[in-house]
Amino acid sequence: MPDQSFSLLLKQKRKQQKLTQAAAAECWGVNLRTLQDWESGRARPAGENLERMLKLVSEVKVVEFVPRVPRAYQRLTDEQKARIEAERWESMSAEHRAAEARLRLAKPLTHQQDKARLRREDEEAWRNSKKDAERDLKQREKALAERERKLLAREKALSQLTLQVREQRLRLRLK
Repeated sequence: MPDQSFSLLLKQKRKQQKLTQAAAAECWGVNLRTLQDWESGRARPAGENLERMLKLVSEVKVVEFVPRVPRAYQRLTDEQKARIEAERWESMSAEHRAAEARLRLAKPLTHQQDKARLRREDEEAWRNSKKDAERDLKQREKALAERERKLLAREKALSQLTLQVREQRLRLRLK
């Protein structure tokens, strides 16, 4: 379980600023649930969030919240650590190595970046649905135009038949 002192400091800092959890989460650019987990001690920030939160609670030393490394590993030289890392890397499957490399390169999204990504996805979905609606409208317009063309052709044929019938009636009367 994460260290409770960080969660207490974070909560104190929020209360000093007279912010609710929701307001603090919005102000600090994190999800409300995430802030609640941090304050309750169920979780601890990592990466960029850790740096931002440590700056926020400036009394905290960064070293206190870096994940603990076994003392035996801390005593190793850089060469020994590099050899252990290389052996670990070689023992991994190719898929695991690829996943690990992607994780090392990937930066966690901030709350704003995540909101922006969701907004872009929504806009893309809206544009796609608009394109689909426009395509459907064009198809319906074409079908309607075809029906109108057929109806006009029928009306023309009917009017010609009507004229022929009138002509025949006139001929019969004249005889």
